[in-house]
Amino acid sequence: MQTTSPSKDYFNTLRTVFAVVLIIVLARIIHHHFPARFCISFLRLANLQRYANKFKVPAKKMLGGNLFQASVSIPNLVHFVHLVRPGPGVKFELLFPHFIAIYSAYYHLQPDIIYIHTNVEEDRLERILNHTTNPYTIAIRNLPRVQFKYHDVRNETSKGTPIVKLAHQSDFVRLDILKEYGGIYLDEDAYVLRDLRPLRNTGFENIIGKQKDGDICNAVIMATPNNKMLTAYRTVSDTVFDGSWTRHSAELLTVLAREFAAIEYQVLVVPQDVLFPLSWFESDLQILYRIHEQSARDAVQDVDAPDITTLTRRALGTEDPVGWELDWRSTYVLHGWHSALVLKIGSQTQIAETFGEFGGITLEYVLARNSNFARAVYPAVKHALDAGIIDDLGSDHIVG
Repeated sequence: MQTTSPSKDYFNTLRTVFAVVLIIVLARIIHHHFPARFCISFLRLANLQRYANKFKVPAKKMLGGNLFQASVSIPNLVHFVHLVRPGPGVKFELLFPHFIAIYSAYYHLQPDIIYIHTNVEEDRLERILNHTTNPYTIAIRNLPRVQFKYHDVRNETSKGTPIVKLAHQSDFVRLDILKEYGGIYLDEDAYVLRDLRPLRNTGFENIIGKQKDGDICNAVIMATPNNKMLTAYRTVSDTVFDGSWTRHSAELLTVLAREFAAIEYQVLVVPQDVLFPLSWFESDLQILYRIHEQSARDAVQDVDAPDITTLTRRALGTEDPVGWELDWRSTYVLHGWHSALVLKIGSQTQIAETFGEFGGITLEYVLARNSNFARAVYPAVKHALDAGIIDDLGSDHIVG
């Protein structure tokens, strides 16, 4: 009896089935052992290489080692940087706006430690802190879990470019401390409005936010220690710094965020309202700081969720406007744009028009709650008063 050999079509079908099964198996193995970062990171790694070549920095040095590092939670450590001009009469003083920023972080975040990094040597700083009569410096000094920490400040880059401005020196200090410790870096005019735990626990190794012009602002950075993008940021900052205001900071961070987004869980860029509502423009500063005749309602971020009827009216645009009050419910950190405030609302006339009888950011100004800034920071300041951390004797303000 003659047997019939399998046809050519049969073998082709068998090979196709085998190939499909093999692809499915390999896909499941890759998905299990190498998450999506393995599949997408190389799509834009060439861009990172080109960027590294542009600034003559090895891509491997920018990445800092293994590309596929498991994601972890960002430590609940808070970092502020307070630098002063060196000299025999050095003055280390924290005013009421500094207190608001530091206590807001203390109150809302309940951090493991708040570090205040400074270039004042430890012995000198200890003498200053022990003999100061400034009520807000004393209040911050006495807070539990606050540590003052000396940090050597760089006066030039590795290429010899002078780093003169304190703000630029701070740009480099923040990258050093985040690389070493990880945690939450906040400018001294960045005011926490709610707990950052939901952001810290997303699994992303860097969390940063957009500012009004679309660039990424470096005034608030949440990061794990020694991560890839942070390593690149620190390395390339030293290379590209030219003394201009933003090239090594916002412009560079914007490029790096775009490139490192190819690596899963490396960077989360949040919308402007989350960390940097409003801006440094004078019109926005007026919206934030200008006082109004009537006091506001209780802090908006503490209001319960609206009912269905209210949500429907808002969706249809038929709800009556709330007037001058801003809605802070989607904001986690409020950046106050201090340098712009001093520059653009610095004359006595402008100060009077904006702050009225208060003359600046004072305790009385915040308690009045008739400005959007006061409404935002009021819960933390009220808590400090109720807890006896501060009293109503101080009158330091930010401009004037």
